[in-house]
Formats: sequence, structure tokens, C-alpha cells
Amino acid sequence: MHGVLSVLEEMAAAAGQGGSSSSQVPDHFSWLPLGVVPSLGTATPDRPGAVPIDGELAARFGAVDAIRPQTRSLRVGFGFLTGETDAEGPLNKWFEPLVTIPVVVDRNALRRIGDVELTPLVEDRHLRARLEEEVDWGVGVLEGLGQDVPGDRMPAAEHVVAQLLRVVDAIGYDAPAVIGPVGRPSTLRDAEGLRLVMGAGLFALGSRPEFSPAAALAEWHTTVGTTWTALHSLYLDHPPPAGPSPGPDLSSAYRLSEAQHAAVVASRTEPVTVIAGAPGTGKTHTIAAIVGDAVAHGRSVLVAAKADATVEAISELLDRRPGPDPVVFGSSDRRWALARRLSAGEPQAVPAAEVQQRHTAMQQARRHRDAAWLDVAEALAGTTLLGDGPEARQLRQRLPGVATADLFAVEALLERTGRSQPPWWRPGARRAWSSLVAALGVPAPTAEELGAVARLAAAVRRLHASPDPLLDGIDWPGLAAAQHDVEERTGEWMDAMARSEQRLDRRARGTLGVLALALRAGRAKRRAQLATLVGQQVTVPLPVWLGTLADIDDLLPLEPAMFDLVVLDEASSIDQPRAAAALLRGARAVVVGDPQQLRHVSFVAGDAVKEAIRVHAPGASAALQAKLDVRDSSIFDVAAASAPVRTLDEHFRSAPHLFAWVGRELYRGEVTVATRTPLTDRQDRIEVVRVDGARNDRKVVEAEVTWVIDRLQQLRSDGLRSVGVVSPFRAQADALENAALDHLQRRGIDDLGLRIGTVHAFQGMERDVVLASLGVGADDGPRTWRFVDDPNLFAVFATRARERMEVVLSAPPPAGSLVADYLDQVDHPPPPPDGVGRVDPWTASVAEGLQDAGVRVAAPYPVGRHAVDLVLHDEQRYLGVVTRLHPGGPHAHVRRQLELTAGGWPIRTAHRAIWGDRLGELVVALAGALRHG
Repeated sequence: MHGVLSVLEEMAAAAGQGGSSSSQVPDHFSWLPLGVVPSLGTATPDRPGAVPIDGELAARFGAVDAIRPQTRSLRVGFGFLTGETDAEGPLNKWFEPLVTIPVVVDRNALRRIGDVELTPLVEDRHLRARLEEEVDWGVGVLEGLGQDVPGDRMPAAEHVVAQLLRVVDAIGYDAPAVIGPVGRPSTLRDAEGLRLVMGAGLFALGSRPEFSPAAALAEWHTTVGTTWTALHSLYLDHPPPAGPSPGPDLSSAYRLSEAQHAAVVASRTEPVTVIAGAPGTGKTHTIAAIVGDAVAHGRSVLVAAKADATVEAISELLDRRPGPDPVVFGSSDRRWALARRLSAGEPQAVPAAEVQQRHTAMQQARRHRDAAWLDVAEALAGTTLLGDGPEARQLRQRLPGVATADLFAVEALLERTGRSQPPWWRPGARRAWSSLVAALGVPAPTAEELGAVARLAAAVRRLHASPDPLLDGIDWPGLAAAQHDVEERTGEWMDAMARSEQRLDRRARGTLGVLALALRAGRAKRRAQLATLVGQQVTVPLPVWLGTLADIDDLLPLEPAMFDLVVLDEASSIDQPRAAAALLRGARAVVVGDPQQLRHVSFVAGDAVKEAIRVHAPGASAALQAKLDVRDSSIFDVAAASAPVRTLDEHFRSAPHLFAWVGRELYRGEVTVATRTPLTDRQDRIEVVRVDGARNDRKVVEAEVTWVIDRLQQLRSDGLRSVGVVSPFRAQADALENAALDHLQRRGIDDLGLRIGTVHAFQGMERDVVLASLGVGADDGPRTWRFVDDPNLFAVFATRARERMEVVLSAPPPAGSLVADYLDQVDHPPPPPDGVGRVDPWTASVAEGLQDAGVRVAAPYPVGRHAVDLVLHDEQRYLGVVTRLHPGGPHAHVRRQLELTAGGWPIRTAHRAIWGDRLGELVVALAGALRHG
């Protein structure tokens, strides 16, 4: 493992040397009075440090923060290193804040919402921590100042300047000249010579340097020891130790598809569980279920993501269900809220008696559901004997009288005989036996045969007893309610388990007190205080922790396998060195991603990879060498080479027209659409608008910008509340953002719930309506189109809309390209399923009878992984018809019925045993059911 760590450490260092050599100037920036610095820098959870700013500035930056896909994008920077230098260092052209404070606009004020952070360009994490702790906020010096420090205040401010110069020294430069905040950021960046701007500025985050994990990985060499971790399971060739026993088959508080359920079950025991899923297949939902299941089994979980927005999304999903408070330990106002709750004595311990009471309630709900399920499955088993299937034919061959017998009379005879030949002293029963064998046409039927006849008779009786001949007599709503009750009782039990007296004992209370102090503290103190909380000391009372990879790397103790399970989300876009520290902190791993969406980008040279492997892992196998190629392999790729990939294969988010082509072309038809109905299948949800435009010298197609703004105004008038605008190109996205800010302002942006950004910014986000601006002009060449045509980018671009997508373009794409194929299917969508396909003879005869009566039908009709035997539909309604038992048997039949009805499908039955000689009546009844709903 040390060889693997050394390679990843060297690759992390090499990655930090690649990429751009110039700071990216913020799109939105304004110098602030220096007086904001002491208030924001010294803010605490109890004193959030809101400082008033100019009303127009507040409106503009509030709108910028609202319109961007990533959450909480505003920062106040203090002390900016600017200018161009030839000296060796991470950048050549500088406009970098040395200290940043995350803020939000609250009315006409800025309010601090997270951690003060030092520039990540100070690579020594311990030095960075010390400098963060020593930042001088100029209390008593900077209050009340404008943008400049006046001459008479400079002596008092020298200590503040000296602290900032120490940061410059830690980056690796000699002390530059100190100037005031004059000029635009781009002018300061391009000026010759480094300077330290003694000023404060408000800006929106763009692309900024990231913390390098190289220094943290170096420290793990002396820490990892012999403890087996998830990182070992991903990279080492010899098998990992056996996982924990599965434990009881606990029901989930979440409703899961079959693939999602299988993934949760696998996560209980497998050293590495790999989950792949296209957009809308429920990856985050599955993560939440895995977290809940792990806690229910008494285990701890660390959930790691690349971005704060992903952490926020998972937190919100966990909040919707009962369970433990997740510990969000990074730069988040959720952290402050948890600190307040812990300081107030929460969570309150649940007495053991109440835990047992909730467990008993859950078990009772499960028994009730299981009994109802088995009753339904038993009833359905009789329907296998109603049609022309092999079991039915075999029974009629063995008992020829079944085909013509009065099954109600046969059922009574079975009851009187007890399904066996009676003894001589029961003459009445013996007479009944004689009648029974005569009716069945054999002298000595077996117990198995009689059991089959009993099931057949019960099925016919149930169907005849139904008040509606198109219903099967089964209490499906009752079974669905029983399933829902299991989910609710399971959630309540899990919540009690997470807060049980066993978890929250006296020792745990002391630990939570220390944790509360740590969560309230600044980043440097929090790091030190968290380091004192070892392993189960803190993961038993609070078993769920969430953080970004950077926060995990920077803040959590270096304790191998501190958590029973670590979950990596968006793993396809995470490079290996950045994921390593999270994997080292878990005993087992769940790795979740989508290799068809945007992937990680590496700036490491190929020769550097080979050399690092040669030096640090000379005996590495070919498989290990392939894994360690950080240029081509994300952490998801490494996991997929180490364990089977479990694919979530049903799309639950968007209308069929929005995803069907993506699923067919980009996911090879392996992902089905679970939102299909005859109504949604016919809906055209994608519109293409062609305008006459060309790229200008700023690489912006202004005609598309104009169309988008006009369309946004229309959507606002129509009352739309969830709208996105996306473009593949940064320049086009920036122009769209600026135009929206100018024309809609904050109120219009809030009215629309508007988000605007590039495809990369939109990964992980969706809106009801999405306007897509391709931003390619008629004069642009193949290179520009190739960028748009990238399958990984297009998989994200085409799947951000839940309800409707509108594409505006100024030039036709090259023939045969992905974009051309996509636009072609927009104009000529594939027809929905219609007519009679490969079905059994009875279903075919019913379908043909309906067609003869002028009713539109489809048989079968695919819905996600299911197929409805027969579907009737008109322009406004549809009706699913079950004509036989599911080919997978009774249990598969139950699952299909529950999932279809939960999705809103109206279902009727048309079994041959009831309607076989009354096909005309059946056609009339089904047509009437369609008309009347």
C-alpha cells in the first residue's frame, strides 16, 4: 500500500503543476470598504457578522448568487496577490485573494456563512492551518475605513499587512510592494511585477485553485499501518478480509426499485460496491437508502462528494426521512446549526423501551405486509392454472375433468374430503370423494394435484366474487398501504436506533460537547479539536458524516478505517489522488458515478505516471499499473476494475421524449424509461428554434442570447418557477448570465427560479424547463462542433430538463454527429408502442377485438423494466390490462402491480377463465372502463 500511496502522492503534486498558468479574473467583482473585514472575519454562529453594503451592489450580487447552478458562490477576499512574474511558482499571472470568507446577500447586507479559508496555493497544510489561525482581522484598526488605508492609520495596520506578507512568503515569493485597491482585476493581473493589494473585494467564484492532496497523502505513510481500508480493497491484488455478516433483512425506509434494492443489499457486506446510473435513475436516492441501512445495522458512514452542492443535495434528502443528524463538518451553515443543536443538548436519547416499542411496531408491520403479500401470491398462483400456460395444460392432461367441471362444486367437495381419501367410518366424506374423482376424471388424484385444483377453484371464485368483473378481487390498495406502513415504521425505528441510550450514553455526551465546540470553531481550531475525537468515540453517537473531499482531506483525523463505510458520489469526475484520503478513512466503500457523464480531467504527463510507478511500485502487476494511470482512470474506473458494477437501469425523472434518445444512443439501450404512459409517450417535450446568428469576437452568438432573454420573459409571464439556461461554452454562458442579470434582475431571477451556467456547472442539477443555447455560429469549424459532440458532455447537456427542453441554434450541425442525430429525432420522434406484438394467444385475441371496435391498443407496453400485457388509450386516457400471471411468477406479479399503481397506472384484469367465452362482452367492458376512467 505504501507504493500506491507514493504514486498517488507524486501524481497529486504533478497535477498541481499542470493547467492554467494564469489566475482567472472573477466575472463579477467589486472593491469593498475595508471596514467589512473585522466584522466578517470575527463572526461566529451566534454573531454572524452581517455588514451593510450599497443597495445596488447587494441587488446585483444577490442576483448573481441566485442565478448560478452551484450553491453559495459569493466570497469576500482580503489581501490580493496581483501582477505578472517570471519567478518560479504555481502561476505567472496573479489575481488571487489570500484570505476568503463565504457570504450571502441578506437584504442589503453581507452575512458570513462558512469558514475563513487561506489560499490553497499554500501547499503545506500545517503551515496553512497556522496562518489561518493567525489572520489579523484588523480589529480596532480597519473598522469604519473605506477602500484605502489612510496614511495616519498605516502604522497601526502594519501588523495586518505583515500577516498577509507571511502568506505570500508561504506561497514561495519575496515580499512584494503593497498598494491600495485601484484598477480592475484584469488590469492588476496583467501588470508587470507582483504586488499585494491591501483591500477587500466581493466576487463570485469561478475557477480557482484547489487544495492539493499531496501533503496529506504523505502523512498517511506513517498512519495507515496494517489496518485494512477501502483503499486497499480498490488497489491490492490479494483478497480483502471478509465483510460483516448481512444481519437481518431489514426493510428500507425508502421505496426502492429492484436494482436499487440490490445495491443496498450488496453494500452491507461487499468490500467495494460499485453503482453506475444514468441521469434520473436515483443514484442519490440509493445513497440515502444505503446510509439509512448502514445506520440500522449499527454502522457508521462517511459520505464524500466533490462539491458543496452535492453535499447539500444529499443532506436535504436525508432530512426528509427519520434518522440521525448528519454531521456536515466543512464550510456550511448546516454545521453551525448542528453545533447549536448539540450545545442545546440534542439529540435527546431515546429510552431502550421506546426503541423496543418501535422495533416491535416495525416487525408487526412487516408481518402484516408479508402475510398480505403471501396471501396475494397464493391467490395469484391459482391464476397460472387459468390460461394456456404449461402448468394449466399439464393439470388438464393429468386431470381431464378439470376443463369441464363445476369448480365451485369441486371446491366444496375438496372441503368435505379434506383433500384426501376419507376412511371407511366417514361414509358421507367417502361419497364426496367418489363425486370428486368422477368430476376430475381420475381414480386416485395425488395431494399435489388436489392442491392445484384447490388453488384453481379459489382463483375462479375470487374473480367471480369481485364486484367489478374487470378487477381480480385482490385488495391491492390494502397491500400498498401495508407496504407504506412498513416504510414509515422502519423509518421511526431507525430514528430511535440512531438516538438510542446505547449510542448516547454519558461518555458520548462528553464527546458531543467537544464536537459542538469544534463545529463552532474556526477551521484551524476545528481541525485540532476533531483530531482528539478518535473513531467510535464520535461515530457511535453520530454515525453519519458528510463532507467534500477537500474538507475530509483537511479536517478529519488521519485514522484508517475510522468509518465502517465510505460512500463516494460523482466518482466518475473524481481523480484518484483526491479520493484516496476519504477511502483510507473507511473500512469498506460504495463508489457511485456515471462513466457516460463528464469525467475527471488530468494534467499529468504520461511519462510522469510511468516513472512514478517504476520508482515507487516496481513490482506492480499489469492490472495495478492500469489502475494507477491517473490520466485515463477516475476513481470510479479503479473501483469498476475491482468489483462488479451494479447498474441502476430505470429512469424516473423526465418525460420519455426527454430521455428515450439518450438512453438508446448514449447508454446503449440499457436504461429504460419508467415514466412512460401512452399520454407521455405522445408528448413532444423538445422544441428546436433556429435563429440567424454568428459568433462575435467575444465568441458569443448574440442572436441566441436575445432569443433566450425574450423567451425567459415569456416564461415568467406564464408563471414558470423552475427554469434553467445551459450552454456548452463558457463565453456563451457568461453572456447569457449577464443579459439575464440586466433584463430580469433579482426579482425576475427569483420568480423563475432561474439558473444559468455551462454544462459542467449544471452536472447534478435539473430544472423543469431548460433553454439550451448551443452557441455555435455558421462560420465555426469542425473543432467547435467536436467539443459539443463529446458524448460525455452531451449526456449531461441533453438530460437537465424534467418537463421541457428548448434548443436554440444558429447553424446546422455536421451530418452524422451526435447533435445532428439528436435534433433529427426531435423533429421525427420514434412512434410510441402501438398495435399487437409478440403476446400469448388470449391477449392477442382481446387486443384484436378491441382494435376491431375502434379502440387503440398496444400489446405489450413497456414501462421501465416492466411490461403491461395490454394497454388501451385515446387522446386523454389510458388503461393497463393484465391478461395473465406475470411470466416471472406470483411475486414478480405483485411487484409489478405495486410499482405500476404507485406510478399512477390504472390497472384492470381480463383473465381467460372469466371471459374466455364472452370476448364481445369483455371488449365492451374494457372500452367503457377506458371512457369512464
